[in-house]
Amino acid sequence: MRATRGDQGAVIKTLGEMWLESLPGGRAGGTVCSPAGLWGVLAGAEGRVREEVRGVLGPDVRESAAVRELSLCGAFSARTGPGRQPGEGDPALGGLLVQDVTLNGWWEHPFDPAFTRVIAFTDAGGVIHQVPAMVAEVPVEDAWTVRRAQGRVRVVELRAHAEQRTTPAGPCMRVRLALAEDPRLPPTEVIAASWAPAAEGARIRGGKGQGGRQPEAILLELPRLALRADVDASPFLAEIGVRGPASPSAGPSGAGRERPDGGRTVQRCSLRLDEAGLSSLTGSDAVDPHPPARYWTDGPGELVATVPMRFDRPFAVSVLDGSGTIPLLAAYRAGPPSADR
Repeated sequence: MRATRGDQGAVIKTLGEMWLESLPGGRAGGTVCSPAGLWGVLAGAEGRVREEVRGVLGPDVRESAAVRELSLCGAFSARTGPGRQPGEGDPALGGLLVQDVTLNGWWEHPFDPAFTRVIAFTDAGGVIHQVPAMVAEVPVEDAWTVRRAQGRVRVVELRAHAEQRTTPAGPCMRVRLALAEDPRLPPTEVIAASWAPAAEGARIRGGKGQGGRQPEAILLELPRLALRADVDASPFLAEIGVRGPASPSAGPSGAGRERPDGGRTVQRCSLRLDEAGLSSLTGSDAVDPHPPARYWTDGPGELVATVPMRFDRPFAVSVLDGSGTIPLLAAYRAGPPSADR
């Protein structure tokens, strides 16, 4: 894995795939992490550690301009600092670095809360949960099927902006939701499918019941999601030959001094999806299990030919930059969508 100018996104994806394979949650299901955040830690290394990073990832290990643009407008943040100052509490934690990753964005086309309804979600253990799901029509051009070595994965893409639509739209983020046709497909395969270029996917076609009519939209049913995790990146960094990232300075570039103790690096991520957008904020997922009757004639799926895509079992969520090449965040939800609330 060597980085060259022009393919930084591909190298960050490769770094992310390698990292996910090493995570217990990545194999068993239920994890959230930020490949772009980890890349930022490595890009800020100096001294011996910087030479180790360049030896593994190539000479062009630098901060991504696309990620920096999202950071400047508050859409993406990956702040790294000491987990505990030396001399405070357990001395062994003096070298601990904690990277807090946050995301904030608003859907280009928000979900209408009036159409949110309760669906049955079957988790990886076969247990059924009643969860609130957002409903919307998505252009059929924004969905595709990706073939992986172990099976096919359906992907649907939503776009979010860094600022609310009441202000000039900030940089775009692409949010991809991925659902394996075979529930036994490993989570890493599902996440990797969501990172594949849309051009590599096959168009989603209608079922036999549509009389040959090509679908005009995807009828998306997406559970609200709240997921958070702390991931120790130190074992993976050691595995690829990096013994300890830099301890960050107060500067915005993230550059810092070398850490002779080779301490641990922990990444803390959280993700929430609701009708308005995506964020790292907490909130309530409460929903009336018996919603009042609603009367409409032009709700989602009523006036156009649609193909249903119901996320009623484990699925992946990836947030990429506007070009769709740099994975800002990767998540896999194997349990009920609000299990980590």
